[in-house]
Amino acid sequence: GALIDIGHAIVNQWDIFSIIEALGTRIRGYHIHNNDGTRDQHLPLFTPNLKYSRKEMEKLLRYMEEKTPKSEWILEYAPGEHITPQAVKADMGQIIKCLN
Repeated sequence: GALIDIGHAIVNQWDIFSIIEALGTRIRGYHIHNNDGTRDQHLPLFTPNLKYSRKEMEKLLRYMEEKTPKSEWILEYAPGEHITPQAVKADMGQIIKCLN
């Protein structure tokens, strides 16, 4: 099995869609977070002005669900004042919304 760290893939400029396609159902889980493309910041998925825009992140999440529906998704956010229960709840709501 495999664990894909989305934030690390973004920083390393990997073609995440090709990786998911190649590994398919061998992917057991994802660490999901966003960043600016240069540093592994572990920021919430839908933070404005990051490497993956809201639209790009939603496209990726739908692809992950389509190709690896049994995988585990772990929100991997760095601690700090920007991480509040409300922020996490808002991201979870956005994830659910984009998958429906």
